[in-house]
Amino acid sequence: MVYSCGSMIHGDHLVLPYGFADVGTRIALVSIDDLLNRLTER
Repeated sequence: MVYSCGSMIHGDHLVLPYGFADVGTRIALVSIDDLLNRLTER
């Protein structure tokens, strides 16, 4: 199981901390421009 622990904007990146299987945590980083481009592709 993966669950989000919130999110925040840092510069031009979205920072996504998450936990998994009640075992550990990680942080994912994604460029906001890249994310928006992927979400609006047709």
